[in-house]
Amino acid sequence: MNNSTIPPIASGLTGDALVAALNDRLRRIQQAITGVQEMITVNLTEIVLSVPGVLSINSNAAPLVSLPSAGTPSALVALIKTAPTGSGLTFAVYAGGSTLIGTGTIAAGATSVTVSTGLAAIATNAVITLSITAVGSTVAGSDLTCMIRF
Repeated sequence: MNNSTIPPIASGLTGDALVAALNDRLRRIQQAITGVQEMITVNLTEIVLSVPGVLSINSNAAPLVSLPSAGTPSALVALIKTAPTGSGLTFAVYAGGSTLIGTGTIAAGATSVTVSTGLAAIATNAVITLSITAVGSTVAGSDLTCMIRF
């Protein structure tokens, strides 16, 4: 904001004249702020969803998040500290409760997976959820981190 574009309030004003001058200054400040806000863009590169501890089938496994603007992910990257054994760990990411963004499976014995095809767009302000739909049959797996990359 450039103060040179917002003139100071003249001294000696009283009553209605002072109120009018104050209102004019506030209006100019708001216009300057609005101009700055319009220049700010969100450059979101990644959302991180984390599920600590031993994993289990859960339809709302991570804390909820939302996007300030719409976007289509370029990848879902899932990492797990303790690999599932016996069978893989499968997860699904949703937006707005029912829009499937994508799914992935960390194979038994593996600790990561990257999904980069078939991902759906996420609408502005859509609440993003992470569901765990299958866990390892011998060892479930633990400490899942799922990154939604843009």
